[in-house]
Amino acid sequence: MAHPEPQPWSGILGQTSEGADNLDDLEPSIEFIYGITTSVARFIFDIYALTQHLAYFNGSATGYPETLMQACESLADDLHSWSIDSEPFTAVSTEQGQHMLAIAHAQARAFYYAALIYYYRSVQDCPRRCLHEEQQAVINAMNEAEDLKLLLGNEVSLPAPITWPAFIASCEAVGADRRQWDSWWMRVQKYRMGNYSKQYSVVREIWATLDNEGERLLEVDWRKVLAAMDVRIIPV
Repeated sequence: MAHPEPQPWSGILGQTSEGADNLDDLEPSIEFIYGITTSVARFIFDIYALTQHLAYFNGSATGYPETLMQACESLADDLHSWSIDSEPFTAVSTEQGQHMLAIAHAQARAFYYAALIYYYRSVQDCPRRCLHEEQQAVINAMNEAEDLKLLLGNEVSLPAPITWPAFIASCEAVGADRRQWDSWWMRVQKYRMGNYSKQYSVVREIWATLDNEGERLLEVDWRKVLAAMDVRIIPV
């Protein structure tokens, strides 16, 4: 996600963010095409909107508005109450079989847990090292989707994974979680997509830069590192 451009706060999440209403027009087919559900897509959009509003008041003498803080907590409650069982997955027909539905579930879980990492880091400023459980959930879901493709006969003949969850989680990973992401990025190189190899090289460069900066009270934002690299990444 790009570094957020500060936006004033209207008092209600979504009112001042361009494109908020467009999410209502999303069709269920995004479950099948992109591996994300409309509810998780809205979570991600709202997280980004909150980062814009928080950036607007950062360093302000008046502090953050109470309604903005309430919106942050409300979104956290919504995130924590989400369940894969609440998603209808209407775009995946019964004729496509349980394996395809299982792949869709795995992809949706990967997006969800990556959204949690995105929220904790961007809104709550949680340290990266405290997000090992969420990291493992993303890695396991992304690997599960690839494993299920193998059961269908030929994983490469099926659509390549959308990499947004992997890219977001990888950029925030530390320690042993990075080694697991190394393995995952190497695994998907079999799709022979130049975008994947580019993303992987960018992730490794971001890791190196973050390590060179060292651990500080306020951790370096990888998005600032990416901006300094003058590289545009589309994690798909």
